[in-house]
Amino acid sequence: MSFGALKTKKLLNLNRPSERLEAYAEKKSKKPELIAKSTIVLDVKPWDDEADIKELEKVTRTIEIDDLVWGTSKSCQ
Repeated sequence: MSFGALKTKKLLNLNRPSERLEAYAEKKSKKPELIAKSTIVLDVKPWDDEADIKELEKVTRTIEIDDLVWGTSKSCQ
C-alpha cells in the first residue's frame, strides 16, 4: 500500500465526528502543557547621587505579588 493510499484510508476513517474528536484529543494529550511566563524589568532610579542603592534594592524587593520571583540585579554605579 502506498503512502497516499494510507493517508486516504486514515482520512476516510476519520470522517465521523466522534473519531475526529478522539484523534484530536489523543494528539493534544501528547503535547506538554505550556506555562506562560513574563519578564518584567524595573528600572529604579534614586532621587540623587547620595541615595543608598543597596537599601533601595532591599526595599524594592519587599514587593510581593502572587507567583513573583525576584531574579538577580544589575547595579550600574
